[in-house]
Amino acid sequence: AKMSTENFLRIWTAKEAVLKFLGTGFSFSPKNFSVLPLDEEHEVNGKKFRFFCGNIKEAPFTAAFSGKSDIFEIREFLPEDLIY
Repeated sequence: AKMSTENFLRIWTAKEAVLKFLGTGFSFSPKNFSVLPLDEEHEVNGKKFRFFCGNIKEAPFTAAFSGKSDIFEIREFLPEDLIY
């Protein structure tokens, strides 16, 4: 079965989130671990994590966050909020 573009992007962004969480970047290959199913806890290199995956507002963007907790707070910033 062919994977949809949306499913591919969800998996890819989840894998990127894991690599950031591990602090390894792509020196640790994304082929070394699975992120499926996205709604379960996973463990890679002894670190446990969960995902929040979803679209950002109505935009065609996919976001994935990994962390030790199921509790995520998503904040929206405007460019002027980031300038001192």
